Amino acid sequence: MTKKTLSLLAVLFCLSACRRNDITVQRVPKEPAMTLPPMMAGAGAPPKADWTAPATWSEQPASQMRAGSYHVGANEKMVDVSIVPLAGEAGGDLANVNRWRGQLGLKPVDAGGLSAISRKEKLGPHAALVVEFASTDSAPKRILAAIVTHNETTWFFKAMGPDAAVRAMTADFKKFVGSVRFRDGD
Repeated sequence: MTKKTLSLLAVLFCLSACRRNDITVQRVPKEPAMTLPPMMAGAGAPPKADWTAPATWSEQPASQMRAGSYHVGANEKMVDVSIVPLAGEAGGDLANVNRWRGQLGLKPVDAGGLSAISRKEKLGPHAALVVEFASTDSAPKRILAAIVTHNETTWFFKAMGPDAAVRAMTADFKKFVGSVRFRDGD
């Protein structure tokens, strides 16, 4: 072999050994989706309740978390109403209120702050903690919620939407929560 051939072989060997610029594609099986334990109360079926929503509320499909869901109004004035039952104390009133405040971009409150934005009210046959607050941005949003405990389940009734639209539906919301009748043993 000549020197030229050996040099050529050395170059080819180096080029074949150095594959840093090559792109390789590998297919890796996707990890199975993580399934979370049901958040609704009870080990089996979620607790049941009946209620009467105002005729102007548009019923939406329930979901894994929501036992009921409604839209009130339309477009930029639409309010979302949710009914969520959770087992036990569901983290407590303060933790849930602070989570909702975060949804509006507001800072958390302490126990004293919670008492400033909440009041205990009798809504129909229910003793409820009613919570209300609004964001302070240029298009403020408001949350009006009622927390009702029945047996070992905490029920969260929440209306969230534009400030004026939520204020306008306050009486209907409270009447709605007062209409709830729990079905034990179903």
